[in-house]
Formats: sequence, structure tokens, C-alpha cells
Amino acid sequence: MAHYRLAYALQWNGSPGAEEAIEKAVRYVDRVPKKENYLIRGEHAMVRHDVDLGLSIYREMLSVYPDDKEANYLLGDYSFHRLDYPVAEAALGKVLSMDPTFSRAYQHLTWTYLFEKQFPKMREVARRYVKKVPSQSAYLMLAESYLQEGMFDSALAACRDAVNVIADNGTIQSFEGKVFLSRHQFDRGESIFRQMAGSPAAGQSRIRSGLEALVTEAIWTGKYREALRRQDRLIEFDTEQKTPGLLATSLAWRAFDAVALLGDTAEARSFLSKALELKSYGDQDLYLALEAYYAASGDFDKAEEIVRTRLAVIRPSGVQFNEAIREYHNGNYGSAIRLFRAQPFLYHDGLFMLAKSYAATDQTDSALATLSRLKNFYGGTFGFDGTRALTEAKAEYLAGMIYEKTGERKKAMEHYGAFVEMWKNADRDIPELVDGKKRLAALRGMVKK
Repeated sequence: MAHYRLAYALQWNGSPGAEEAIEKAVRYVDRVPKKENYLIRGEHAMVRHDVDLGLSIYREMLSVYPDDKEANYLLGDYSFHRLDYPVAEAALGKVLSMDPTFSRAYQHLTWTYLFEKQFPKMREVARRYVKKVPSQSAYLMLAESYLQEGMFDSALAACRDAVNVIADNGTIQSFEGKVFLSRHQFDRGESIFRQMAGSPAAGQSRIRSGLEALVTEAIWTGKYREALRRQDRLIEFDTEQKTPGLLATSLAWRAFDAVALLGDTAEARSFLSKALELKSYGDQDLYLALEAYYAASGDFDKAEEIVRTRLAVIRPSGVQFNEAIREYHNGNYGSAIRLFRAQPFLYHDGLFMLAKSYAATDQTDSALATLSRLKNFYGGTFGFDGTRALTEAKAEYLAGMIYEKTGERKKAMEHYGAFVEMWKNADRDIPELVDGKKRLAALRGMVKK
């Protein structure tokens, strides 16, 4: 079973070596007891990205051993990532009834309620999590449950409570800074991140979290060239620390940023090449970055291949999402709308493209409703802050254009004003900013007349 345990640990983060470990376990699968036989076969399926087969094996195991804690947890764990939230909720709840100190079950149950947008339930489970297993993850989920509902002060209070009780490697402090970004107190957020990144005694993890968050802050506020410089500093840090897996991921995100922010495909390819040289060290975070890069570059076939071969467990609807982006970029807005709406869960980037698709087809009410969903979608975990950083200001700009088109000048000015204020320190040549300022000035001129 040692090879099985090793394979599970490696496979969960998409780290190299899982395939080799589980193949060694499979060699002896007929020599182990029946219960362990199920576990090995289930993990073998998951390592090969056959999630449906893996889940069917766990269900069969539970028909024989209905109260097995590990089998119930695995069913709940993988069902969450399969976006089958009712099954995840039931299985994880059963695990916690058997073992009220099972940290991973609390973690996945709070995640389930997070993605279901059942924030009061999430908060109730997070409070139990904090009480039974006080940890970074527990306090982070409690703070996230508040942030998701725009309860900024309560989210900050949960962060303060955390640092008074547990040792923080920077995760909690970074989340605190992201709360300030979410309430548009960008200077305060940036100050926290600079403190994290600039203290040599803070420890590698805290410094790196600060460097990453500084990139997010710069993107959020439209300082695109500064964001790339900060990303370069992160790459230098990963190089200095001799962490090739993290370095590969940083290089891949740098390639994505070059395309997504400035459309610089030549520079992007240079960073991508360096990332691919290190891909043998990479985990699932690298492949998430590569998927994002290929989609941003319009190479949807490669993006979908990565989902199928590397991210099937955690991105079950990733192929369909990339198909939606493909249709959006090809101007097939009706198909894009259908595919985006079929997604079980949309991040900010998906919501933004959906809103633009509605706007392009003159479905004004639906476009504005989708932009409202985006605006009220907070979060500092699961990369929510990253996708919000890329889209929130541009969403205000899009809302301004929609209201201007419908003749609602006052509302158009409000949204253009919010856009310009958010990007008051942005690069001056970003096309949306140049246009938004002109539109706002023209509307103000009309009002004065």
C-alpha cells in the first residue's frame, strides 16, 4: 500500500512520479485484501484521468463497505472536483460524522458550499473546522465565506483571529491584502504585499506569496508593464531558490501575461519555451498556466489537449469551456452564449466573455445582469482574485458602453467614472482606458450643455 499512498500524494498535485508509483502498486493488487484492492484500482483509474471509472470503483467499494471512511472521503473529494456537489456534500458530511477532526473533509465540504454559492452553510462548516482543527486552511475558508458576500470587515477579523492562534506562512496575510484589493483599497493591499516580499526574515513561502500578489495588484489596477516587471522579479526569485517546478509555473504565467495584457506573442513564446524545458518538474499549477496561455493565444486544440491529458480530474468541464472561448473569439456569439451558460461554474473571465457575447447580440438586460454577477463575485482563493483582476475594470467599461448605447447617460457616466478611477494609475496607452476617458469627457460635456 506504500506505493498506493505515494501515488495518491503525487497525483493529487499533478506531480511527476504518480504513474510509476501506482503501476508498482497494481503489480501486487491481487495479493492485497479486497478493500485495499478497490483503493488501488480506483487510484489507478484517477492517475490515468479516467474519473468516471475511478468513481464507479469507489461506489462499488461503498456498496460492500458503506462505512469505510477513506472510500467515503474519496467519493466526496472526486465528486467535488467532478462538480457533482450533492454527492460530494453527502459523502463528506458522512465522513465528518465519523471523524469530526478530518481536516481534508472539512476543506472539501467548505469548497463544495463555496462553489454552490451557499455561503451561510460554508461559514457554518468553516466555524466547525476552526474549532475542531484550527489551521491556515480553516481560517482561510472562514474568511472566504465572509468575503464572498462582501463582508469585508468580518473577513479581515477572521484573518486577525488566525494570526493570533496559528503560525502563518503568508497565506493569511496575502488573503488580508486581497480583501483590501476587493474593496478597492489598492494602496493598503499593495503595502501588505510589499511588506511580505521585502522582508528576508519572513521566509521563502511568505516572500513568494507577496511577489505573486504584487503581480495581481498591478494587473487589477491596469499597470500592465509593471505587472510584467513584477512577474520577472518572481521568476528571479524562483531561480535563486532553485525551485524548478515553481519556476516553470512562473514562466508559463509570464507567457500568458505577455499575450493577455499586451498581445506580445514573440515575448510570450520565449517564456513559454523556457517553461516547457522545465515541464518535467511541473505539477498541475504549471498545466493550468499552460492551458490559460494556449487559450489566450488562440491555440484551443492544445488547451483542450492539456485538459484531457493533465487536468481531467480538476477541470471536468475544461474542454467545453475552451470550446466556448473558441466560439467567442470566432465571433459565433450565439454558440458562445450556449456553451458558457452550460458551464456548471464560471470564473470572472467566463462571465466577462459571456457578457460581451450578450452585448454583441443586443441582449442588453442579460449582459448587464451578467456584469452584475461578475461585480458581486469576490474571493481570494482558487484564483478568484486573479480572474477578477483581469476583468473587473474592463467590466465597468463595458457596462458604461452598454448604458451609453441605450441612452442612459447618467449610468454610463457612473460606470465610466468607476473604470477610470480604478485605473487612475494604469498604463496610459491601454485602448480601453483611452476610449473610456474620451467617452466620459464627452458625456460630461453633454450634461453641462
